Amino acid sequence: MYGFVPTGTRAEPVAKALHGLGRRSRKASFTACEVEHTSAELYLTPGEPVSFSGRCTAPGVDLLIAALARAGRAGTVEVYDPDTGELRHQVRADGTSTPPSPATERRRNS
Repeated sequence: MYGFVPTGTRAEPVAKALHGLGRRSRKASFTACEVEHTSAELYLTPGEPVSFSGRCTAPGVDLLIAALARAGRAGTVEVYDPDTGELRHQVRADGTSTPPSPATERRRNS
């Protein structure tokens, strides 16, 4: 899973916001942070925008977007097929999402 939080350029404030909502967080380096929850493990990297990568359960994607929204942070989560690297699903903080691609659905159903 990959994503970004366009409402910031530093990882630490995003990690602190998620920590305030019950996630565990810690500094992973001088500028990067790790955030963990029962449904997700994320590595946040500073930049314009703050980006993250990690693992997440299927229901955890919606929980993560909801947590970012509650923290006042817009965000986008992209879920990729681990075998092909193809984008499977994208969810935005505004509630819009893209469904899995037809090719991914065909492979999953075969």
